This record gives sequence, structure tokens and C-alpha cells, in this order.
Amino acid sequence: MIELFPPVLRHYDNDAFMECDIIIGSIKERIYYSTPIEFEKYLTYERADSFLLAILQYAMKRGRT
Repeated sequence: MIELFPPVLRHYDNDAFMECDIIIGSIKERIYYSTPIEFEKYLTYERADSFLLAILQYAMKRGRT
């Protein structure tokens, strides 16, 4: 099973990072999107849709749900 946690917006130096914790089986990882801070307003961190799309192909190839 794949489990996604709610995304969080963080700032490091001059970049904005939209991060999401993910658990696949027993392995916990953090995946992220980053952009220069001036484009932060275009990040939608209220929903995990973009992260779902990022892992969809991985899940389908490995028969994960």
C-alpha cells in the first residue's frame, strides 16, 4: 500500500519547497517539488494531487495501490 501525507510548504534559502511524506510498504520517504521563491504563489499545497500524479506510474508498474 502507498500512503501520502498532506503536503507542506517550506522555504530554504531562496527556494520554495512543497514537500510530502510518502510511505510505500515499510519505507518512508519525502518527495518534493521546488521552485524559486518568486513563483511560490503558483504552488498548490492544500492538496496532494501533484504528488499522486508523480507516483502513479511507479504504483501502476509495480501493482501497488
